[in-house]
Amino acid sequence: MFEKIIISSEPSSEEHDITECLKGLKKLGTEKCLLLYCLDPNEGGAKISSFYQKTLENYSEKQKVILESQGYEVEKSVDFGEADDEVNMLANEDNYSLVVVGGTIQSLIREKFLGGMEYQIIIHSRIPILVVRVSKFNDDEPLIEKCKITDHVLFPTDFSKNSRMAFSLILEMVKSGVKNVSVVHVAERDTEEDSRRDIMEKLQLYEVELAKSGAENVRVSILYGEPSDEIIDYTEESGATLIVMGSQGRGFLQEIFIGSVSHDLVRKSPVSVLLVPAKR
Repeated sequence: MFEKIIISSEPSSEEHDITECLKGLKKLGTEKCLLLYCLDPNEGGAKISSFYQKTLENYSEKQKVILESQGYEVEKSVDFGEADDEVNMLANEDNYSLVVVGGTIQSLIREKFLGGMEYQIIIHSRIPILVVRVSKFNDDEPLIEKCKITDHVLFPTDFSKNSRMAFSLILEMVKSGVKNVSVVHVAERDTEEDSRRDIMEKLQLYEVELAKSGAENVRVSILYGEPSDEIIDYTEESGATLIVMGSQGRGFLQEIFIGSVSHDLVRKSPVSVLLVPAKR
């Protein structure tokens, strides 16, 4: 499914590296990883200095060692240009099927003023994007063993065409070995009873498809309220380890003023999020 993936990141002061949480992708067929680091030639100064390049080399080697310990074949590439442009070019020319970025929980205001490489990739990528949220644990067990992002997949659906594309990807994940899936739809609190029954019937059709594909534990639920808040609450209550959903792929300014459930979850979700972009 995701035989070749791109991991796009920058040297970070975070205690843990996102590459420590990617072992679960082996289940989804991942064999080759490209560590992609993009430098903006217009910035100059620190980002092209010998000190930064040395820092980048040390950081990339650390990531390479972590990934190789998980059984991946790893390449590294340092390019000049915008990360989102590079990702789309590589996906088109070299058949990469997934891009992985790191994501810290942040507010809409912070994103609006700071932006960031990760969010540019999220907005413009033409291939699925895995936004990895690294959790911290108190015991001494290695994080690489704790990050089991494919253990329990949560699929929030609005029954749109883009959402159906995301569900098709989940079916592939199930066929590759994912056993636990929850499917939810968030409705308005005053939804009439007839509409509630219609929604549940649609969710139960998903349940049947998942079971036929090999899922062992499937749970379907209707939630009521503000979509992103309800999904986050459900994630914490159910123990889901990964949210998979469609991304509408609207422009950056439109996302700021209109909002999007998928991008809101990228900002606030306590677990990793896999976004499936609409076809363009």
